[in-house]
Order: sequence, then structure tokens, then C-alpha cells
Amino acid sequence: MRAVIYFCKAPQKGKVKTRLARTLGDEKALDIYAFLLHRLFALPLHVKAFVAYRGNEDFIPPSLPRFPQEGEGLGARMRNAFLHLFAQGFTKVVLLGADIPRIDTHLLEDAFTALDSHDAVLSPTKDGGYYLIGFNQKSFTCKAFEGITYSNPDVFALTCKALVPLHVKQGAMLEDIDTLGDLRGFCADFPTHELTKFAKPILEKLPCISLIMPVFHEDESAVDAIFHAFTNAKNSDIEAIVVDTSERTCIDALVFKNPVRFHTALKGRASQLNAGFSVARGEIVLFLHADTLLPKNWDTLVQNALHVSDAGAFELSIASPSRWLRCVAWATNRRARFFGTPYGDQAHFFKASVFEHLGGYPAQPLMEDVAIMKTLKDKGFRLALLKECAATSPRRWHKEGLFYTTLRNRILSTLYALGVSPERLARWYRALRYGKK
Repeated sequence: MRAVIYFCKAPQKGKVKTRLARTLGDEKALDIYAFLLHRLFALPLHVKAFVAYRGNEDFIPPSLPRFPQEGEGLGARMRNAFLHLFAQGFTKVVLLGADIPRIDTHLLEDAFTALDSHDAVLSPTKDGGYYLIGFNQKSFTCKAFEGITYSNPDVFALTCKALVPLHVKQGAMLEDIDTLGDLRGFCADFPTHELTKFAKPILEKLPCISLIMPVFHEDESAVDAIFHAFTNAKNSDIEAIVVDTSERTCIDALVFKNPVRFHTALKGRASQLNAGFSVARGEIVLFLHADTLLPKNWDTLVQNALHVSDAGAFELSIASPSRWLRCVAWATNRRARFFGTPYGDQAHFFKASVFEHLGGYPAQPLMEDVAIMKTLKDKGFRLALLKECAATSPRRWHKEGLFYTTLRNRILSTLYALGVSPERLARWYRALRYGKK
């Protein structure tokens, strides 16, 4: 006897697709999940199908038998679902997640066919998890669900290890839909799929570019930079996300003349930049320092650059008549072009899918901008360095001294290139600043 388990939550607003909801909102995320559920329940099958549900059961079609998920934690609930059906006399059972748009009858039949000659079947998702697991009754092992943190990208690998020494068939790798990047990527890869047609009106209403700005006690300059960015954009298809630290209240929205979204994060530029990305809705993300002004028509420049590249930055200018600072900007631009590592002052921008693939800015206290550009290059992505300038404020040079600030920055960047840890450099940087005071 064969059975398939549809393992799913009740479609409730704010309770499903929470990572997708950060960007699309609870209602649209719920719509996507409900669509995937409806498609799953409509699959024509030649085996008995059960719904293992969590929450209420009102969403389940009357024709489908169901039972509640039981146990503490996802692993325990999946284990108990298998045990429930094996106790009813089923000898081959396959459990299937609810958020896999390309699952079809043929893939399920292939899974049951694999169980004719294998002890188990396991089918991975592209993010390191799995969407399908199946067992013969005699070879079932509870170890497959023990000691695994299911939110991590090593779930498939750890489960494979737990299944040793069983003879396991690996199924086709498919996409699950957890984030906006997943949804956009799926729609781009499968333009005629039912989910693509359903999601298209939702995606078309999202902004093209997300401008992300970390702030820390920079209210006035941040307001000026955001206003300048909106004023100098050619199009209005932009959202701005200001990320303040959790130590203080966000800048009052009333001071902005344009729509701005607010978010909080732990103190630290990398932490704040990544937190802003986690709620960004644009296909392109641009990271802007609070003391940097973008050039005229910057949005069009960025879009055109990303037609042929994966990421980019502007040239740097320093808004000062000082010849010394003009030399500093010239040297910075030459270094950026030679090494392919522009600084954050130059307004990094990325295709959102590329930034997600990179894993965001590394969690280090200094040089996170250089580090992500090195990762970009190491992974073979293309970088565009535009000739137009992002103009940064000279305030730090004027405050701490032109020669001193330049020398300190060069020493720190050289030491980082020689392998000194960012943590040690951060301690030296703080000491040098306090010493200057």
C-alpha cells in the first residue's frame, strides 16, 4: 500500500511564508501560499493522499483525508506523520512540502518507483533543504529527523548523513519559494508556469530599485541624502529604506518629503545593510551612505549598467575645493579600478539576486565593503565602475585632519590587504580616533 503526505500549515495571514511576507506583506505572501496549496491538492494521483496539517483544517478539500501534525519541532512532526501511516498498514510513504511549484504527478510516481529498489528517497531544494522524503516501512529510521536545525542550508546534507547506511535515491532538485528572490527567480526561469502567471501582477507593482541607507546619529545628513536621491532620479519607481540601530528610535518619518520605510538592526554597518536588504522589494539594491549624494539620473545609470553587469559602483568625489581631497578621490578611484574593490562611499549597487547569492555583507566591523567586492570577483560576477560620481561629504577629513585621516585610512586598508583581521583593525581604528580626540 502506498500513500503520500501533504505536509502543510493552514493558510493564515501572518503565519505562513513569513520570509516572503517581509517584502510582499502578509496578504500577498498568503495569496502565494494559498495558490501553491490549491495546486498541490489538485494533482491527479494514483496513490492515497493525506494532509498532515498544522492549525485549523478548514482549508483542506473534503475529499482528502487528514490528520493533525503532532510533536515538538518540525523533525518530530514529520517523523510522527510517517509513523501514523505506517501504523495504518501503508508500506511505502512519501512526505511532500507545500511550497514546491514544479512538483507534479510524474515526480511523485518517480519517488514511489525509487522505493521499489531503494530503502529511501530524498529530493533536494536549491537552498540546501529538501522538499520530499520517502521510506519503505521496513527501512524507516527516526534518525533522519533528529538533531537537525531545519532553517539552515545544510539540512539536505545532514539528512543524507543520518540515512547512512540505507540505500537512498536522490530525486530531482527543485525550487521552493521562501523569499522574494526565490519568487522572482522562479518567474524568470519558468515564464509560462501557472505560478508565474499568478505572481506577475504582484511583482509588477513592486519598486524597481531599493535604496538602503544605514544611519547612526545622522538625522540631518540622511534626510538630505534621501531627498537628493529622489530629486535626482529620473523615474519614481524607487523605495528608500532607512536602517537605524536598535539602540535608538528611528528618524521621524515626518521629516522626509518622500515615502520612506524604516527598519532597525543591531549596531554595525554590515548588520544594518543586510537588515535593509531583508525587507527590500526592488530587483536592484543600492546601498547609500548618509553623507553621500548620488549623481543626476542615477537610477537610469544603475539600470543600464546592470543590463550587462551584476553589480557596480560610482566614481568617488569629495565635496570640497581642497586639492588634497581631490587627490584622495583620484587615488581612490584609480585603486578601485585596478583592484575591482570600490568602497562603500561609492554607492555599491547589485542585482538583488546576486546580492542574495553573495550572502550579504560579511559580519565584520570594518572593511565589509572591500570584502564583499572580493567575494563578488571570486565568484565570477561582473562589476561595473561608472564614470559618474557619488559625492561624499568632507566632514570626517575636516573634523579629524586632512593628512591624519587619509594616512590612517591607508594604513588600515593596507593592513587589511596583508591579512590583519577586521576585529583587530576595528580596535586600532577606535583607539586612533579616541587618541585624536
